[in-house]
Amino acid sequence: MKTLIRTTFLLAMLFGSVCTYAQYNAGTGSGTVGTDHTFVGVNAGAINTGAHNTFLGQNTGRINTSGTQNTFVGRASGYFNTTGKYNTFSGVNSGYGNTTGQQNVFVGQAAGRYNSTGHYNTFIGRIAGYKNKTGSYNTFIGRSAGYNTTAGNNTFLGYATGFATTTGTRNLYAGNSAGRFNKTGTNNTCLGYQAGYSSTAGVGNVFIGYQAGFGELDNNKLYIDNSNTAEPLVYGDFLTNEVTVNGNFILPDASNESVGNFYLGGETNAGEEGMRLFGGAINGGGFSGGFFDVVTDNASEGLRFRVDQNNGTAERMRIRADGKVVIGNDVAINNPGDYKLYVDNGILTEKVKVATVNSADWADYVFEEDYELNSIEEVEQFVKTNKHLPNVPSAKQVEENGIDMVEMDATLLRQVEELWLHLISLKQEIKELKLENEELKK
Repeated sequence: MKTLIRTTFLLAMLFGSVCTYAQYNAGTGSGTVGTDHTFVGVNAGAINTGAHNTFLGQNTGRINTSGTQNTFVGRASGYFNTTGKYNTFSGVNSGYGNTTGQQNVFVGQAAGRYNSTGHYNTFIGRIAGYKNKTGSYNTFIGRSAGYNTTAGNNTFLGYATGFATTTGTRNLYAGNSAGRFNKTGTNNTCLGYQAGYSSTAGVGNVFIGYQAGFGELDNNKLYIDNSNTAEPLVYGDFLTNEVTVNGNFILPDASNESVGNFYLGGETNAGEEGMRLFGGAINGGGFSGGFFDVVTDNASEGLRFRVDQNNGTAERMRIRADGKVVIGNDVAINNPGDYKLYVDNGILTEKVKVATVNSADWADYVFEEDYELNSIEEVEQFVKTNKHLPNVPSAKQVEENGIDMVEMDATLLRQVEELWLHLISLKQEIKELKLENEELKK
């Protein structure tokens, strides 16, 4: 008997392939109505009136009426199909509950088991898309993929991917158990083994890597990592448009065709920390590079600019945490005194403009009536004793403390204005002496 059935089946396959417009029936209760069909198995296409159908297996297409161009292979596959068309079901109970759904492909035991009106679905794997009824445009590949899903526009690739998803839509899960427990979440992308595993209602998440976002329950997050850590290598928030890199961002050394390179947050010397941008050897090592980094141990540290001499330790500029800017060698960098800007060995510029904060800093007060002007004799005595003018810093003081440009200009102007006062006074004395001399001549 078994030999007869096998022979009949092979003949049916051969007959169906070479006789395009013939029809063949084999099995008790298999359908006889309709055109261009092949029904093999007990009750296969029992009440069929449609055309161009191929039902192979007991009760395949059992209830089919006018559905056309369907291929059902496996016991009870497409059992309840009535008017659905262009479907391909392969596997025991695959597409069992389909009624009017069309253009579906279900491959595997009980794949698309409860699909009724859903269309344009592809379920491949044992019980893939098992509970889907009306969801459309789904692609589930892997055992139990999309098992509970009832909505549409999902793509699940891998064992138990999207297993718990019910009404969630527009999700992409790839990898064993990716998006495993997400039920109602939408617009998620989970790529990797157990990526997005714990989320139940997350929306708009992107998890990439082995167990990436494993415990994340919030929405609109980005995880890129190869572990279930809560601090992934790359973390992002799509609502705030912020990305955090929990590690080093490194670019390789420049080649002969490149002009330079950099890395962010890369290796630092012992005892240092913070961000670093690095320019390694360029032109095949023909030129050295340099870097700048940020160190925040104390107020004297800050943003540092270095060149690649002496293993990159030659510091040339620092913007300190205490607000001071220093340009020069290492000694000057670490000892700028009280200056906000210190430039070792001076600067060359075409123009300098200095503004005073208070008009009282300027020397106009010399012309006030209550100003006490030193006499020439007092100045003479001061110079003999101190070897410099009154109110003017000595050479030693300048060497030790430098000069304040506004203060020094005001001091020099004060000296000039005092000279003018003495000249005016001398002029008056000379005028009086001339008058006396004229009187004596008479």
